[in-house]
Amino acid sequence: MEDIILVDAAVNGYEPSKIKPTPLKGLRIGVPRYSFYDGLDLETARLTAEALKKLDGLILVEKDIADIDKLDRDVDFPMSLYECKRDFAAFFDPYGIKIEYVIAKIGSPDVKYSFDHFVLGKEAVTPEAYKEVVAKFRPIMLKAYEDYFAANKVDFIIIPTTATSAKPIAGSDESVEINGKKVPTFPACVKNTSPGSNVGAAGISLPIGLTKNRLPMGIEIDAKSGNNKALLGLALALSKVFGHAPAPKGY
Repeated sequence: MEDIILVDAAVNGYEPSKIKPTPLKGLRIGVPRYSFYDGLDLETARLTAEALKKLDGLILVEKDIADIDKLDRDVDFPMSLYECKRDFAAFFDPYGIKIEYVIAKIGSPDVKYSFDHFVLGKEAVTPEAYKEVVAKFRPIMLKAYEDYFAANKVDFIIIPTTATSAKPIAGSDESVEINGKKVPTFPACVKNTSPGSNVGAAGISLPIGLTKNRLPMGIEIDAKSGNNKALLGLALALSKVFGHAPAPKGY
């Protein structure tokens, strides 16, 4: 955390010594079970539950963000894929590199499929669809977050970072197994991190331990908009609660 604070301070122009561990006693933090805690593999669920039990002194507010999965679906791909096409081109053009060349180099089949079809292909997000998302659907999602923080008197939420631990590359490029069921790899990895990204919330993932197979697992803290420094202070305090994770398998 000290290194992360150094980087953030350099980027945003403040003295890193200004970030102090947040006092945890009496601090309210949201635990939105709906969607974020659904579909976890057994080891993720176990480590997450153990991590929450360590938060002695904090007030865990068990309230959900209504319809968060639908809100995220309405915003996520139309906004992110359109902006990928626009911003990738703007970034690479000065170097004489075309976006088609970059997309051709994508190694993950599910990610490449999305780019081939929804960034460059006939199904690409149109400017009109993007404008509708920005003008209509994202403001609804932003308000849902703002209402959640205000109604529950919390400045942060705590959620599992991913639904499962890392899987072997071989055989998991399109799907992974969670509790005996095959699920698409991409949603399994990004379902919980996507909403915070789409509303522009600051977020950080902290290590909370290793699975029985000695693979690392994390827990994510998201802050309401504009609370970046407060998030770093809380993460600094929680990193001392959770401690350093042991070395993962093979190290």
